[in-house]
Amino acid sequence: MGVSSNLSGSIQGKNVSFDVQFPGPRPFTMEFAGTVDGEKISGKSFAKGVEGAGAYLGHGGEVVKPDHPWTASRPPKAQN
Repeated sequence: MGVSSNLSGSIQGKNVSFDVQFPGPRPFTMEFAGTVDGEKISGKSFAKGVEGAGAYLGHGGEVVKPDHPWTASRPPKAQN
């Protein structure tokens, strides 16, 4: 069974931004901001509300630091 998270965001021209809320014993929100270039989006993510310290993910002490790069792309269309 997966865990769902709330998502909210906006698109203005080629700029995209969205927040993802992560629940749990140490809840936090990640803000993603980036730009669209054709079929790809890239940008940086920031842990909100944890100034400079990052967000603890609970995976062996993994901490997401501010200013973490991310990318996304549209998968090719399936051919029938």
